Amino acid sequence: MYNEGQATGMTFWAPNINIFRDPRWGRGQETPGEDPTVAGKYAVSFVRGMQGDRSNHLQVSACCKHFTAYDLENWNGTDHYNFNAIVTKQDMVDTFQPPFKASSVMCAYNSVNGIRNCANKELLTKTLRLEWGFRGYIALDCNAVHRIFYAHNYTKSPEEAAADALKAGINDLPLPLITLKNFECSKIETQVNSNNQTTGSIQSMNIYFNEFLCKAKFSGV
Repeated sequence: MYNEGQATGMTFWAPNINIFRDPRWGRGQETPGEDPTVAGKYAVSFVRGMQGDRSNHLQVSACCKHFTAYDLENWNGTDHYNFNAIVTKQDMVDTFQPPFKASSVMCAYNSVNGIRNCANKELLTKTLRLEWGFRGYIALDCNAVHRIFYAHNYTKSPEEAAADALKAGINDLPLPLITLKNFECSKIETQVNSNNQTTGSIQSMNIYFNEFLCKAKFSGV
């Protein structure tokens, strides 16, 4: 459970409900195990216990993590920041996805079938919001946008990485101060507005760089 730094306030970065398939994963002890049914029931109980039973009032906001197919630490030169999980559609639906339902979901560092999780519109918008009816907010793991560009070279610029995350369904961009100088708000705005694609029906969004607040106005859908 984490509630410091970028996560202060009502958000608690818990529970960890990744399916635990590799015993070498250093955080496996945080999870309920390898059974998706058990993980799903555990997630429901954990989230209800934290958030309370009132539909119109949250005690805190639980954040189920890490979405999705994420259970590797460091093996054969591949670490948890960089690996690409090759997963069949059936395994995604039957195994990795079922536990993730709460007021908040955190996307994982890794890729699934070649697409970065935190820039994957198929996962964050189509699956979470449209298919599941998810109405909460989607959080980034620490430095996730930074790594999309600097560690993975997935985009041509850091601003494009930020824009891809927003267009995929991310609700805010908490970025470390160390990378602040490398992100320009105007360029993020340009990237987000390219092809007139934005996230949901959001017409404006605050992009938080720790203590620095950059307001970028995005065109509506």
